[in-house]
Amino acid sequence: MVGSRSASPRNKTPDISRSQSASSRARLLARKFKLTHYRIPSVVFTIPPLSAVGLSERGAREQGLKFRVKKEMTSTWHSSRRVAEAYSGYKVLVEEDTERILGAF
Repeated sequence: MVGSRSASPRNKTPDISRSQSASSRARLLARKFKLTHYRIPSVVFTIPPLSAVGLSERGAREQGLKFRVKKEMTSTWHSSRRVAEAYSGYKVLVEEDTERILGAF
C-alpha cells in the first residue's frame, strides 16, 4: 500500500494546512537561525516502510567526520514479526568523540 490514508478513522499524515503552517514557521525561523536541512527526516509510505534522517555514510565521510556504524537486523523483533516483515533492520551513524547521532536509517 502506498499513500497516506488507511482504513482507520484517523489520518496517518498531517493535512495540508498543518504543512503550510510548519512551512511558514520555518521561513520565519530562517530569518533568526541558520537552518540545516540535512536533518530533515524523510519517509516513504510503502511496505516495508523506509525512512532516513541526518547524514549518510558518504556525507559524513565527505565532511571528514570520525564515526562508527551501529546496525542490526530486526526481523526477529516483535514489531517486525507482527506485520510479517521478513527483512527489517536499522543503521545509526554515531560520531566517535561526541557520541552525537549523525544519521539514522
